[in-house]
Amino acid sequence: MKRVNILIAVVMAASLGLALSGCGGKQTPPAAPIAPTSAVIVEPVSGLRTMPCSPEGFSTAELIRAAGTGRSMSQQVARDWARQAALADLGLKIDSTVSVLVMDYYKSTNQDLTEDLKQRFEGGSDTVAKTEMARRRTICDLYEREGTNYVQYIAVEIDADQMAKALHNRLTEDQILRIDFEFEKFRERFSEELRKYEGNR
Repeated sequence: MKRVNILIAVVMAASLGLALSGCGGKQTPPAAPIAPTSAVIVEPVSGLRTMPCSPEGFSTAELIRAAGTGRSMSQQVARDWARQAALADLGLKIDSTVSVLVMDYYKSTNQDLTEDLKQRFEGGSDTVAKTEMARRRTICDLYEREGTNYVQYIAVEIDADQMAKALHNRLTEDQILRIDFEFEKFRERFSEELRKYEGNR
């Protein structure tokens, strides 16, 4: 009799447990992951890892590449920030490369690079850079979720030869700067400067 009572008690307890678990109302399924719009999603990995888009961000003597990262609760905002960061990096690489070339030229010709000439040179190279950067190619576009945030990675590139030709034409045709660059030497020095960015984002 004792065993029967114990068995009944166990069955009742199990039934009560099932009844209580069913009283919670309709269960909502877990939210499905948000599908990417134009980017590809990458799985978050804990600990140290290679940054997405890093290999694509390496510059070469033939290609000027830059990468940027953006973080926001909005995927579009994260992408905009990543794109702006990549373009800022690209502009910095172009500016520093051209600055070295022009400084070398003035030193080799024993000419003074006055403030007026410097401003004119910077204005001309900025115009060329903006034109060439508008022709950029996006070579990497990835995002991942980090809690409630999107983390966007973007890498872009422009053709170094096309950039060098455009800069050479602008600098040598300017009647005030009157920079007499032989293109082959200019292109060779341009490549040398770009090699400093090889293996770097």
